[in-house]
Amino acid sequence: MSMMIFEKLVELYEQEGLDVAAGLNPTLANDFFAAPYTWLIRDGVSVTDALGISPTEIYLLESLARVKVAQKVFIVGNGFGWSSIAMALANPDSRVVAIDSCHDENTLEGIDVTNRIARKAGINVTALKATSPKDVTNVIGETLGSVDLAFIDGFHGQKQILKDYRALAPFVDRRNGLFLFHDVLSLNLSQSFQQIVGESGWQGKILPSTTSGMALLVPELTPNLSSVARAWGGKSSAWSVIRAAAAAQGQKTGVDQRKEVISYVRNIDERPEKQ
Repeated sequence: MSMMIFEKLVELYEQEGLDVAAGLNPTLANDFFAAPYTWLIRDGVSVTDALGISPTEIYLLESLARVKVAQKVFIVGNGFGWSSIAMALANPDSRVVAIDSCHDENTLEGIDVTNRIARKAGINVTALKATSPKDVTNVIGETLGSVDLAFIDGFHGQKQILKDYRALAPFVDRRNGLFLFHDVLSLNLSQSFQQIVGESGWQGKILPSTTSGMALLVPELTPNLSSVARAWGGKSSAWSVIRAAAAAQGQKTGVDQRKEVISYVRNIDERPEKQ
């Protein structure tokens, strides 16, 4: 591909009259929790009720596609299709089917935008108005038949991701399939994820290096997948160093911490030079 996936995505959405704002450091946005994710803006107003995956998480999709190519991808939660289109670009020979219940204000339009972008870009993505778990069996039966990669990014509730997983599990390849879950750490879904790991008998790995703390579930962590999981999952001993540094800051916000660093640098920068 002649262009990195994030750059290509920006181009495709700009062609639809949508400006992209993604990956902003929260301390540059008054400690705003949602700043790192992808926002789609039209005429100065966000149209994304469900924000898109971050640029860092797009890079994870690329990393996974390099070691485990998916041909049949099913996505719960489409929004404006940002992750659906990204998944297809990461896996160029795949067929991607995404569903969204369209409960949010703009997501019904998002179905049309997704399908239009896919058609113009010549990629095999279909977005449908449908609900998980109720419609999963019928939609997969009418489209993919079976699933290589399932991405669960719908309503981020403890009960809902269990329902999503259980609806999809019968269709995901038991020897070579892959589940990817969004927002596991950021929205406190670890308990349900661990329950899913137990039910599946598969190997699960939470990936704290992704913006939302995504999680991976596979039948076996092959050497190639282990390499990806190790890089994105890190070691608990290393993460504990960061947590200790954060605890040492007490109740200071990230914005205040950034101001302190700027002040420190400025003080050094403004010292008279020694002759």
